[in-house]
Amino acid sequence: ALYSRRNAKFRQAQYADVEQSARRTLEKASNPEICKEEQREWFNSRYGKDIGEGEYRLEPEEIEELRELSAERDRLSALKDLALALAGKHNELEVEYSDFYESIEVAQVKATQKLVTLTDLPYKRSVNAAKAAERAKAVENFRHQFAAELAKNVSPKMATLRRDMAAAKDTVGVINALNSSGIFRNNVQGFNRMSLDTARSVGETYAAMCEKFPFLAGYLGGAYCSPLGSHVYAECAIFLQGRITFNTAYFGQGNESRYQQSFENAERSKFHPPGLSGPSQSTAFHELGHALEGFITTKMKEAGVNTKPSKKGNGFVSEKIRDKVLKTLGLKNTVNDVKDNLSGYASASSYEFFAEAFSEYMCGKKPRPVAAELGKIVERMMQNDFTDIL
Repeated sequence: ALYSRRNAKFRQAQYADVEQSARRTLEKASNPEICKEEQREWFNSRYGKDIGEGEYRLEPEEIEELRELSAERDRLSALKDLALALAGKHNELEVEYSDFYESIEVAQVKATQKLVTLTDLPYKRSVNAAKAAERAKAVENFRHQFAAELAKNVSPKMATLRRDMAAAKDTVGVINALNSSGIFRNNVQGFNRMSLDTARSVGETYAAMCEKFPFLAGYLGGAYCSPLGSHVYAECAIFLQGRITFNTAYFGQGNESRYQQSFENAERSKFHPPGLSGPSQSTAFHELGHALEGFITTKMKEAGVNTKPSKKGNGFVSEKIRDKVLKTLGLKNTVNDVKDNLSGYASASSYEFFAEAFSEYMCGKKPRPVAAELGKIVERMMQNDFTDIL
């Protein structure tokens, strides 16, 4: 009886001469399998065999999902026709603006979006494969290039630098030793403002850094000692060849006790890692950590590797390493976790996380797990193994 009443509505809605079509619409609205069967020929003509062939083809289960989505879209269209037919001519607008009708249209849009996504898969897979091949080539170029950098031997020069700094009678002697060492592109400036011990301490840090990372020798843009902000120990121009400026307010002669007090306060408050070997060396290693990241990132860019970080204000290399370290140790990238396990300053950005952990790794008396884990990654990188970040 219900079927007869619905069919009568179709006839009243000017479907009298196409009763078979009305019957089919009613059947399709209630049965997706009928839709699938009816549109089989259309489906084959629309998509053909190609969609299931070739290297980037749709898999059988994906093709089946595509059929179901097509059938569902057809069923929803039939359901809309049925709703309008049952409403009658005078109530069509009321039906079209009803929540029920709108929900059908929303479902249609979602089905269409899924359908388009599926049909685009072969193309996207092809594009992604091409991008993956391009990226793999860039990474290989970078590794080849980095291997050549690793082959540099600067140990004899660093031994000479250490000998000359130890023999220096004043800061001028330390400056001359540094300028003739081959470390810098530009001459050292302002180190005469430091005490002899501070200048030697900073120079020793550079020597240790270039022995461990020989490619930095000849790359670094310079070392300076000049006024900076009152709360800044030093600054590194990461992408200007790691040029470092040491603040005279802390590194200047006569400011040693002020610097030591400030450094100890920062350790006690967990702003900087505890247990480091001393203010000047720990700060220098922190800034040289920035220089190291800048060098590696620059070489990656030159090789064509995409070095865009996921978050503005972070660095690609340091972001990858930070995330790897935290995941390995079961920690989260929260202010509390980072402060308790490294330092408060390390939570400012991935750049500072890397530099703080690197400083602790290089000059901490007993590096904690975060710094030690970062050190393992750095050691792998020095073996030309970049699987932690690439």
